[in-house]
Amino acid sequence: MANQKISSNLVESESLFRILAETVSAAIFLLEDMQIRYANPAAQGLTGYPEGELQGMDFRDLFDPESRPLFDPARSPGGWLADSPARFALNLIRKDRAARRVDLAASQAELDRRPVLVVTLSEAALGNPDLEEQSRPAPGRGGKTGPRAGEDHLRTAVQFVPEAILMIGPTGEILLANPVFRQRFGERMPETGGSIDQLELRFLWPDGSPCEPEELPILVSARDGLTRTNTEMLVELPGGHQRAVLVSCTPVQGPGGTPSGAVSVFRDKPQSKNSEPAARRDTTRLETLASLTRSFAEAGLYYPAVLSTIAEKVSESIGDGCVIRLVSDDGQWLDPVAFHHNDPGIFSVYRRVLHATRQRVDEGFSGHVFKTGEPLIVLDIAQDEILSLKSEDLAALGVQIPPQNGLIVPLRAQNNFIGTLNVVRMNSKPSFSSEDQAFLQDLAYRAALAIENARLYAAEAQRARELDALHKAASALLGTLDLDTLLGQILDAAQNAIPAAEKGLLHLINPGTSELQLRAMLGYQNPRIQKITGGVEQQYLLAAVHERRALLVPDTLAGIDAQNVNPDAQPKVRSAVVAPLIVENKILGVLSLSSSLPSAFGEADLRLLVSLSATTSAAIQNALLHSEVQRLAITDSLTGLYNRRGFFDLGQREIDRFQRFSRALSAIMLDIDFFKGINDTHGHSAGDQVLVTLARRCRTNIRHVDILSRYGGEEFVILLPETDLFTATEIAERIRRSVAEEPFQLGREAVRVTISLGVTRALPDTPDLQALLERADAALYRAKQNGRNRIEVA
Repeated sequence: MANQKISSNLVESESLFRILAETVSAAIFLLEDMQIRYANPAAQGLTGYPEGELQGMDFRDLFDPESRPLFDPARSPGGWLADSPARFALNLIRKDRAARRVDLAASQAELDRRPVLVVTLSEAALGNPDLEEQSRPAPGRGGKTGPRAGEDHLRTAVQFVPEAILMIGPTGEILLANPVFRQRFGERMPETGGSIDQLELRFLWPDGSPCEPEELPILVSARDGLTRTNTEMLVELPGGHQRAVLVSCTPVQGPGGTPSGAVSVFRDKPQSKNSEPAARRDTTRLETLASLTRSFAEAGLYYPAVLSTIAEKVSESIGDGCVIRLVSDDGQWLDPVAFHHNDPGIFSVYRRVLHATRQRVDEGFSGHVFKTGEPLIVLDIAQDEILSLKSEDLAALGVQIPPQNGLIVPLRAQNNFIGTLNVVRMNSKPSFSSEDQAFLQDLAYRAALAIENARLYAAEAQRARELDALHKAASALLGTLDLDTLLGQILDAAQNAIPAAEKGLLHLINPGTSELQLRAMLGYQNPRIQKITGGVEQQYLLAAVHERRALLVPDTLAGIDAQNVNPDAQPKVRSAVVAPLIVENKILGVLSLSSSLPSAFGEADLRLLVSLSATTSAAIQNALLHSEVQRLAITDSLTGLYNRRGFFDLGQREIDRFQRFSRALSAIMLDIDFFKGINDTHGHSAGDQVLVTLARRCRTNIRHVDILSRYGGEEFVILLPETDLFTATEIAERIRRSVAEEPFQLGREAVRVTISLGVTRALPDTPDLQALLERADAALYRAKQNGRNRIEVA
């Protein structure tokens, strides 16, 4: 009764199942409606999936399509989904897509009053020869419920694992010996019953000395509650034959933490003679993988460095050359992002044309691997297949690459295909083997992790640059209303956010002419507008404005035979991103960034430039409105000339220059003769027309640098920088004649108008602009006094 009670406590314990499952090397699953409810650590190692991904996964998804019909109750051999367990071999597909031939054993059981399937997997190459490949009746069947229902999944698990398992109580009574244990150490041994010291076995230490029963590791673990791993022992069978074994023992805790027995797993000790070459190969392979993984890690998170390191290390470790292709953002292309070849000459050639080898995801060898998700070994790859280059492209480079054989494996990260890893060997070397394929798949898994980490970091860095650029743009929004300052800040923010940009331009539409006018530039040496706004880049600026959309220009020479283009005539801009500046459906201008390299920008750069243009367009609009308000504040609304305020703002600067550099400076003040009579006779609207016409005639007789102002009423003043008194008098005379000799057309009537003018120049003792104007006004007064329609000089 005591033994039965202890046995009942042990087999009913859920923890005992977990102890057993986590001790053996076989993969053990508990399935509920084919969903994985539990998977032991060995299952994670066999399948390559971490515990979190296995939980809840459909068990059938672990196997290839050819094996899945076995899970159909109507077609499954041996009726393993019915009332008897079955055992057969099938193909498991690991997370890294490597195939493994495995032995599967399964049986129905019950857990927490719910039906479950207990499945045990072990690699066929590691299968136990003592375990027959046939269906076996399930012990203890009968649909039990209640306290002993937990025995089903425990017994199923121990029945099919490839290790010999023995369970004892705290005083050595045998609670369970699985079939493998009985087959290896005593065919007539019962499944349960008896004491461990009654076994027809002798336990010896490795040197052949006897191991006393109380020293057996399983009994010691049952007493002290400690785990023991891989204790070397000899087991002598009744016929005298000895088996070298490794014994691992795990204690079982009862209620309150008291020892309730132990579980022991007996594994045959590997024969060093036979396993040494394989072990050496495995060790070398693991050391190489570890070294390469370290190299990937040492490349850090800088995306280009990670890609370059992977291509270089893969070339050196398994082939002669390596190409990494990644899926484009739109999912339509496999883009070559890194290349290396151990031959410097080949490396130099391919590096020059790598950017031109983009291919669709459904084309070529790489496309096949990407589409199927399966590795591919290709013999005798022609040179135009290595990088999908056209043979004429290579011929133009004067290069002839000998045929090679290749190995292509998919790159996976986060359960998604992200590209392919392509490796080539010269035909003078051995072709790739299945062992090479398995090694490269392991390597590709590590490479994909490094690539994905670097790509995520690059994406975060890009996002940080975007946020910083938008922040700077917003700061510029609040920081200034001066248009020129604002436009310069916007270009700075754009270039900082998009490091590939070498130059930048910001054009605004001139309201008067509706043409693009350059208002800010970055990275150009020549400040002359006409040298900048012409050429191929101007076409894209106009296209962005007319089509009202952003443009990504990978190569300005696309579609052009570059070899037939004069190098001196080739555009200095090879790639660009362009975004229109739009506010309330109104085009203000266009923002563009450019590079002298083709394909310098990507979709992320275009999205960022669009965000920048959207953020800054409102600021530009505000600055334009502010500029217009400022202009109106210093402009006479009738004539469009500077008013008195505008004249003094600009005129004082010229006085300051005169005082600093002693350069000539003259002034003309003029007044319309008998202007009151014109207003009285013809009306004030006619008087306004006279003022407008006079302003136009004055403007046509002076330079752009001269400052013309309506000083007040019918009085005008002109400031003439770099002009002596003699020249100023000549200019005054031209203006007088242009007014006096051509009548003013007022409606249907032509009216003659004359003006009087006073001319003066700045002297060394002229203190300010007001003093200069007072002398000009005095000369004007004398002209009025002396008969009008004349010039006086002061």
